[in-house]
Amino acid sequence: FQYLTHGHEQVGGRWGNARLTERMRPQSVQTYYNTLKTFFRWMIEEGAASSNPMERIPTPIARVDQVNPFSAEEIRRIQEACKTTRYAARDRAIIDMFLDTGARESELLFIEIGDVDMTECKVMVTGKGNKRRQLYFGRHTKASLWRYLRGEIRQGNDDRLFRGEKGDLTRSGLYRIIKRLEDVAHVSPMHPHRFRHTFAVTFLRSGGNVYALKDLLGHTDFKMTQRYVALAQSDMAAQHRKHSPVEFMRKSK
Repeated sequence: FQYLTHGHEQVGGRWGNARLTERMRPQSVQTYYNTLKTFFRWMIEEGAASSNPMERIPTPIARVDQVNPFSAEEIRRIQEACKTTRYAARDRAIIDMFLDTGARESELLFIEIGDVDMTECKVMVTGKGNKRRQLYFGRHTKASLWRYLRGEIRQGNDDRLFRGEKGDLTRSGLYRIIKRLEDVAHVSPMHPHRFRHTFAVTFLRSGGNVYALKDLLGHTDFKMTQRYVALAQSDMAAQHRKHSPVEFMRKSK
């Protein structure tokens, strides 16, 4: 656990993956801890071990990630940065789909052509636990998708929507795209989940229903959704303090 929380500086990366050189996120470390604790508990039940060594190791602290949505100016710079990439239409379509649907990175990567309904502006995604749900997008995202698909040659509905240079777009390929856009747009940090944060908070700020948001995000309960509600409410409170009609009229006297 000391190793997981302090990165990997040796050549080759952690477990032979050259990309894995930085320390793990606290949530990932906690997942490893819980998995090993459960494994050794099973070992004791099976009579293969007499004690659980994980009981002597303190549970790693994993605080909830701070919700930090992109600003409107950052979004503008990211979209402009797409024009500078080799596959500009694809990259813009990816960014717009993230922002307009709130899809997780794994959900976006596994979208197939047949999952997209361009007439109704909706897409079917497969979320956690192989649960399928419907997401929606607007006319600007629809236009981005058409610009991208016009330059693509596809064989059938089961082809993946987003492709890389050598086939289906992978997680590492997606992160390379985002890293290039981050460098050009000078927006940091940039990661797929931050687009999801931005979708959720913007949805609520513009008057979206919290129950609809829960279903759109694929949350099983309101615990996660409530994080976005709290941020949106604090934002509205700050806006009111700044633009209170009564305060404005008193200052104008």
